[in-house]
Amino acid sequence: MITERKEIGPGTGGENKRTLLLLCHGLTIIFLLAITFLAFWSWNRLPAKVPVHFGADGLPDRWAEKGGEFVSLFAVPWLLTGMMYGFSRLTPWFRRHPQWLNIPNKKKFLALPPERQAPFFAMLDLFYAGMAASLNLLFLLMNIASVQIALGTWDRLPWWSIWLPLAVIFSVAIANTVWMAVVVKNLTRDGKP
Repeated sequence: MITERKEIGPGTGGENKRTLLLLCHGLTIIFLLAITFLAFWSWNRLPAKVPVHFGADGLPDRWAEKGGEFVSLFAVPWLLTGMMYGFSRLTPWFRRHPQWLNIPNKKKFLALPPERQAPFFAMLDLFYAGMAASLNLLFLLMNIASVQIALGTWDRLPWWSIWLPLAVIFSVAIANTVWMAVVVKNLTRDGKP
């Protein structure tokens, strides 16, 4: 598990990365459990037709029978989480085969010994964990809104149920990409750490 890797342990300067990683794991678990609870709680309360797609104005523009298509709104977060953590499990393979990565200063990065490349791979794990948490936030808020609309409590998706989590997803992706680029730049700068 990444929390046991030397490059982010005590005294290595990686305590903040470790804290962020644990926070992302914890949020992912909380969001997935909330999504699952919402699915079970709402199922018998929902009408026969439920909203499954919305226009840019937040109004439902497609309804479907309560069943497979609606269930997928609750199953997809589990699949995406599995995919993100599956990609994260590829990190050890990329450590052994860094030539397959698309990174800046690739030639200099590949010339570094594995222990000098380690901070980049710790960031890669954090990227996947952050994306998993962000995607699950999107699905949780979207599912809450979908259930509320199906029950007649709301008439449209509130802006925060889509735009807020999308902003979080893009912020996490951009921040991690920039952070990883800075890490690579610092690692490959004139052979200095």
